[in-house]
Amino acid sequence: MTLQSTNMARSPILKQLSAQQENLFPISQTGSFIIDMTLYAKTGLRGKTASKVIEQAGLALPAKPNQAIDSELATVLRLSDKEYWLLTNSENKDLPELKMSDDCYKVFCQDSHAWLSFKSPFKADVMAKLCGVDLREPAFPLGAIAQTVVAGSNAIIVHHKWDKEAVFSILCDRSVAHYLWMVMLDAMDEFNGKEDDFISLSF
Repeated sequence: MTLQSTNMARSPILKQLSAQQENLFPISQTGSFIIDMTLYAKTGLRGKTASKVIEQAGLALPAKPNQAIDSELATVLRLSDKEYWLLTNSENKDLPELKMSDDCYKVFCQDSHAWLSFKSPFKADVMAKLCGVDLREPAFPLGAIAQTVVAGSNAIIVHHKWDKEAVFSILCDRSVAHYLWMVMLDAMDEFNGKEDDFISLSF
């Protein structure tokens, strides 16, 4: 993974941090880190025929709302009976092409939402400091989605695999992305000591 200056300038998080915080920090010995993945591909669909559009793209559908399915092509989030989001699930991978139909329109979450990816053996314990939902397994297994409040801000939390590793993806409005980034670093401090123990990246 590389740190690109042009993309850093576009990140809603790192553009607000100091030059020192924009550097690549050492990896924590406990394997905990948070990554700004806002610039990775994501899109959404809403409408009566949204499920059909996704199936025609070769993607499996989650069985019910607030579930996610990982596949080789993308991670599919089902947020309601008629709304789905797609997240790329590997570095440098584009989303499959979607052929729109009547009664279906795009949700431009690429522009509206930031995407933080959080990996840690203590991820449920860290999030318990910020969120009232029980994110421990088995209450929140792989494939689960919580549309909830994190540190006072609306967010979507997805428990899924990124590049074959289990993570929490946190999708939030771009206007609160920097705030959530900082409060998550603060919450992780109890488990790993200091901010320099985490990777800060933007793509």
